[in-house]
Amino acid sequence: MQEYQPLVLATRNPGKLRELKEVFRDLPVDVRSLEAFPHIPEPDETGETFAENARDKAMYYARATGLWCLADDSGLVVDALDGRPGVLSARYAADQCPLSAGR
Repeated sequence: MQEYQPLVLATRNPGKLRELKEVFRDLPVDVRSLEAFPHIPEPDETGETFAENARDKAMYYARATGLWCLADDSGLVVDALDGRPGVLSARYAADQCPLSAGR
């Protein structure tokens, strides 16, 4: 019998979770979401790039759970705004649109 490797997908986004579970469907991976770890708070996103934020998030949750973790980060990069909002997409223009503040 094949042993399944636990893998935490570092997201609470149901769409991302569904997509990533599909990617691992035929592999010997026991996919878990952050919903299995409600006691772990979300980390601050302090990276200057999407890749840094994803790496930092994966390492944070790996340390917190003791399991392998996969994370991603994304946002909007608009040429007409010189690449903004970039990694600040979730918080961009929050003062003009307070409903979007804090996601």
